[in-house]
Amino acid sequence: MTIRLIQVNVIVQDSKGNPISDLTRDDFLLLDEGQEQEIRIFSLESSHRFPVLREPLPPNTFSNRSGQHTGALTSATAILLDGINTAVLDQARAKEELIRFLEHLQPQDRVALYTLSDQLRVLHDFTDDAAPLLETLKHYKGQPSAYRDEPKKEPDTKRAQLDAWMRLGEQMARHEEDLFWVQRVERTAEALEAISNHLAGLPGRKNLIWVSAGFPITLGFEELSERADVFREWMDKLASGGDVTVESAQLEALDSFPRMRHDFSRAIERVARALNHANLAIYPVDARGLRGPFDTDPALMQPWARIKGGIERPRFQTVEKVWGSIDTMEQLAERTGGRAFYNTNDIAKAVRSAIDDTRLTYVLGYYPSHNVWDGKFRGIKVQVKRPGLRVRHRRGYFALGDKPLDEKQTEVLLREAARSPMEASGLGLTARVEKTGDPASQMTLRVRLQIAPNDITLDLFEGFWIGRLEIMLVQRDAEGQELWSDFRVLNLRLPTASYERVERQGLILNRRVRIAAGANEVRFCVRDARSGALGSVHIPLGQLLR
Repeated sequence: MTIRLIQVNVIVQDSKGNPISDLTRDDFLLLDEGQEQEIRIFSLESSHRFPVLREPLPPNTFSNRSGQHTGALTSATAILLDGINTAVLDQARAKEELIRFLEHLQPQDRVALYTLSDQLRVLHDFTDDAAPLLETLKHYKGQPSAYRDEPKKEPDTKRAQLDAWMRLGEQMARHEEDLFWVQRVERTAEALEAISNHLAGLPGRKNLIWVSAGFPITLGFEELSERADVFREWMDKLASGGDVTVESAQLEALDSFPRMRHDFSRAIERVARALNHANLAIYPVDARGLRGPFDTDPALMQPWARIKGGIERPRFQTVEKVWGSIDTMEQLAERTGGRAFYNTNDIAKAVRSAIDDTRLTYVLGYYPSHNVWDGKFRGIKVQVKRPGLRVRHRRGYFALGDKPLDEKQTEVLLREAARSPMEASGLGLTARVEKTGDPASQMTLRVRLQIAPNDITLDLFEGFWIGRLEIMLVQRDAEGQELWSDFRVLNLRLPTASYERVERQGLILNRRVRIAAGANEVRFCVRDARSGALGSVHIPLGQLLR
């Protein structure tokens, strides 16, 4: 029988948005798929508690939790400035709004700044000091992503048939442009998962403010088969010196072919699962600001609708083109207990509202009465018996059973973690490193890897404590290219005395690593197969060579 503790962070406010702080366990009713559950854990967390920073690490020691604090951190807020889905002008406006917010940072706020363009970057990790955050952000310049479509102009050669031929080629090229959308969605999902893994080790509820134009749940793909036939016919005629003529009815047909649909709901589900596993609520903020009924942004206009008679005209915004991404924002926010902000130019106020949401948070924990762990999503509903109050929490969880991933799936997962610029902190890892050998020939490292106490899931079976760890070791060069990797599975079978020592001191693993030529960094990634918790620690070799 699978026994899992499910924790739900609940925000309760009055009609004016003020937090309610005097509720008790008996004021809450918690339902799992409509069935009432016994609340076994109940607490009230406040963002006004100041935790203590962990002790500095000794020389040649590296940890994925070295910059974290002990104690509850209910005010930890990461801000992601998304350039992969957001036009450069909108990025600039969002940046100015974030600067305005940071200029009024409050003492209890702890904020980190991340950016996403062609890759995920950490501008500044968590701090309650506004000065370094402002300095870093002021020097950051938004960049156009390679995955964003560049606006194109309508062909205007003054020759109707040539314009029509070029226009058809442009329409066919839209298929390739749509593929950029797919890549953008995948890169965005990977980034949100990496942030979730990075923040998983922080205790308490965390916020992720995603400043972005977002991506739609579905995307239309042009059906190009008939257009391709017409295009080939025209090319054959041109090659033979013939005259290409196009009927107006044919042009109208080219603009009205049906579109296939691509569904991104699985990516959204995957991201929501990672966010909930890390106890991370997402607050999407639409970087496009206030939207009117018409749009003059060339990047959002159809290529053949931008210029009519040499004059650029506004194009009416459709729900699919402009508001499709809002559905994605709403779904992610609802799934994780956050809130979406859109159709507003006051991004600074939206960020402030998101942080203020967690000034007081109730934590409810329960052991589900069902025993159906089939991987499907189960809905959670929390009600407060006192009338007139607003309640917000994550919508549910995925009832994942004990079926482990196979080694191929695990290896893919660990390689993704090794590629991430952020360290995963679901498992606390500390690596003490000693170099041996001659660096001029081939350096060897002796690594003492410690996994934090209580982070490994161990089950008692026939007098032994059983567990399973999956370990990936990767060496990369200065450009981030993988030079060497090794994947191993460690099956644990500990007697009681060893188990008690692991509970006090953590699990110690010793490893000798021969450094590949050109290696700049070593990364250890460890996954607890039973809980799915993931940890990674990066060892920069440059520090060891000095």
